[in-house]
Amino acid sequence: MALFRSDLQGTLYGTEEFQHGFAWESGDSAIGLAGDLATAWATFLNSADVSVTWRTDVVWSLVNVSELGASPSQPIVTSAQATINEAGTGTQAGCPPQCCIGVSLRTATAGSRARGRSYLPAPVTVALTNAGRLATAYRDDVLEGLDTFFGSMVTNGHTPVVISAVGGVWTERNVISVAIGDVLDTQRSRRSGLAEVYNSVNV
Repeated sequence: MALFRSDLQGTLYGTEEFQHGFAWESGDSAIGLAGDLATAWATFLNSADVSVTWRTDVVWSLVNVSELGASPSQPIVTSAQATINEAGTGTQAGCPPQCCIGVSLRTATAGSRARGRSYLPAPVTVALTNAGRLATAYRDDVLEGLDTFFGSMVTNGHTPVVISAVGGVWTERNVISVAIGDVLDTQRSRRSGLAEVYNSVNV
């Protein structure tokens, strides 16, 4: 089984570019994984409960997949791309471009080396409560969509993992749950001192 990194890329409000990633263990090729990823992510975005989270000018354009070498010191073996071309359906104002929905990827192992993060682009402002937090309904709809997304990938033979390169070797750990908090992260600076309430789903 090979290890892969994937980046889903797109544009935000027609000007800024974004990307967010996941890692995988799979017996498929980079081309096969890229195709399955593009299909599964498009299905995620086309869910009516999920698509309203982002404006119509938040567009995922493609997915890039890279197969990792046998060790961190070796170059990427091969890479492949697949087209997505799917957008949100929200028509309300969007949060500032630096805002993002942080997705925590958790494994059965404790510690930062066994945790991952993926940052989905800025949601529409109506997804926030009057207190400025991500509303429970929006958060849970995205979580349920991610649960379906990861389930589809697993069915196709691709296991979501968190990869560490500590000690000069790849160490992969299976993702067992994903969580989203009710406080938006920012891509250009880290917030601090604000307690966050999480919800999660098993994958």
